Amino acid sequence: MLFESIETWLSSLLAATFALPDPTLFDMLDSPTPGLSLAAALTATAITSLILAPLDLYRITYLPQTPPFSDPSANLPRKIILPVSSARQPPAKTTPNTLIIPQSLVVPTILHAIIPNYLSSLFTLTLRPYFPRVTFSPAHYSLPFLASFLDLGVRLPFESVLRRAQIAHSKPERTIVKVGPYKGVVATMWDMIAVERGSVFRGWRIGFWGLMMVWVLKTTDALGKGEDVEF
Repeated sequence: MLFESIETWLSSLLAATFALPDPTLFDMLDSPTPGLSLAAALTATAITSLILAPLDLYRITYLPQTPPFSDPSANLPRKIILPVSSARQPPAKTTPNTLIIPQSLVVPTILHAIIPNYLSSLFTLTLRPYFPRVTFSPAHYSLPFLASFLDLGVRLPFESVLRRAQIAHSKPERTIVKVGPYKGVVATMWDMIAVERGSVFRGWRIGFWGLMMVWVLKTTDALGKGEDVEF
């Protein structure tokens, strides 16, 4: 909700600054310069991701989460265990900076934010004239199954790279699950796809079955109401 609110405000601000149609009122295809509208939308997404990146880093690496109404001492956090201060780890290093994004996280954060949105927007600009009733943006609940699967396939590797970069930056003492090394965006993604394989393909498989179940439920509901089914 916070991300969408800031992104929408920035998109409207950039549209007004460069005399572009307001993206909250007009479709990108209605713009006289779709390329500039796309660039403005991606810029708003990138800026929003950088603004909220410190909060995301804190949520992933420093916020212990225990089930409600349970003994915190008897349950491990579902995310990352807070590093224990010691002579080798001064307390100052375990306190996250909640105002400025670390420099090492700028590139993976921006790529994770804009690449899936860029591809979705590119699908929209390219295919919408031929399929006017089909929505290829992942922001809509009427997203067809195929477009959802393609969005998952693109988004998951970039999100995995970002999470590894966050863990590499925070350096927790231990984690609930084993986290692979971070060697930069390109090298890490190559290792995940070509060397490790299992982590990415496992995530794709789980995400695929999740999307399949959603599509089955929507299809069953549509058939029950006598509506058209989107593929």
